[in-house]
Amino acid sequence: MQLYFIRHGQSVNNAGWGDPNYKESPDPWLTEIGIEQAQILADYLEKHQPIAEHQGWDLHNRYGFGITHIYASLMERAAHTASYTASKLPQIPFAAWEQIHESGGIFGRDGELKLVGLPGKTRAWFEERFPQLAQPEYLDGAGWWRERPFETEEECQLRTTCLGRIAVPSWG
Repeated sequence: MQLYFIRHGQSVNNAGWGDPNYKESPDPWLTEIGIEQAQILADYLEKHQPIAEHQGWDLHNRYGFGITHIYASLMERAAHTASYTASKLPQIPFAAWEQIHESGGIFGRDGELKLVGLPGKTRAWFEERFPQLAQPEYLDGAGWWRERPFETEEECQLRTTCLGRIAVPSWG
């Protein structure tokens, strides 16, 4: 098995990084550049998806990626980025995997909400924008982060260490 980790396209937070007047979004969306990056990636992966030669395993994938599953976190920018590849490879299952989110979770960035857990996007929000995305059963109108507290660095390390021992989701 090979895993390919692909970072999301440019988000509004990425674009606003150097602007002292920019107010960070707790769950930023893709910019036009980010959408273009996601489309270019999807086109590339579609073109190089089929494995054309089976004469031994090629560690550099010169013969195709052979993607069998697409997983994305429930962060808006990640699901949006992955949705372009999922559209180009409709035969491949596309599922949300909550545990692969960015450190910290969904939290306020300023003032009295700084580091306060926020709800995150809801099932209806994802269904409307990414109908092909298989979502976890628990996801409802309360949002996927469900206003949990800010994830500490220690909690993030534990979550990512445990990812290697967690079964991959198979809903949908």
